Amino acid sequence: MIRADSSRDADLQRYLSGESLIGDDFSLDEIASWFADEKEACFEIRGGLADYPYHARNVLYGYRRFPDKRFRHTLCFGGGTGAELLPIRGCLSRVTILEASANFKPVVDAVYASSNMDGSIPFPDQTFDLVTCIGVLHHIPNVSTVLKELCRCMMEGGIALVSEPTTSMGGWTQPRAGLSKHERGIPLPLFRSAIKRAGFDVVAEHKCGFGPINYIARTFAWNPFNSALMVRLDQVLCALPWWSEKYHAASGFDKIRPTTVFYVLRKPVHKPSPR
Repeated sequence: MIRADSSRDADLQRYLSGESLIGDDFSLDEIASWFADEKEACFEIRGGLADYPYHARNVLYGYRRFPDKRFRHTLCFGGGTGAELLPIRGCLSRVTILEASANFKPVVDAVYASSNMDGSIPFPDQTFDLVTCIGVLHHIPNVSTVLKELCRCMMEGGIALVSEPTTSMGGWTQPRAGLSKHERGIPLPLFRSAIKRAGFDVVAEHKCGFGPINYIARTFAWNPFNSALMVRLDQVLCALPWWSEKYHAASGFDKIRPTTVFYVLRKPVHKPSPR
């Protein structure tokens, strides 16, 4: 959704340049319209994701960091079936999936809660010691608000695993095959700023999702990020220093680059002030 007052080329270029994140400063009416369009879009496009495509990637960048830790209450934010939690299901005591769609069925032991249109999270402060938010924020308009809410409802010292595309995913003025109406990546500099403002400490930031690997995966209906070997290869390729950092690709070469970021975040522990 491009605002009516943002239809001019200069305004569109401000978003495509990565200078601003479309949706992050929308009014409540604009957010409501976006939310209505996206509410069932993931289910309609991808269904229940019976073959979840990112297990090896999530393990490498996230879950392997706490192999023996048990979590008291996990929030799977926008997690659909909760399949992203399968590699650590034995470490989870209680799971809540916060989801806009009512059509998903859980593949882990979990209860569902409904997402709020305005981005607020319907849980008290200090509720969760683990949050997973894998490929969700790029469907949401007000990303900064949601990040602040995620941090608010986490326990001090809690861990959040957050992964999102950081490229434009094409223009938004035309339909895009396999994508919903509004989804767009989050420009990495803006993402970093929003994470800091939300109150998180960054434990690790990994660029991933090498563009040519993504293209081959789409072409041949292959899940490379379920292969430990391919995830390691992707890690090496994405770490090379010469790839384009443009948000919106202007050429074929610009598409040869990392397309995604994976964060391990921690909510700081506030020590009492000395008397």
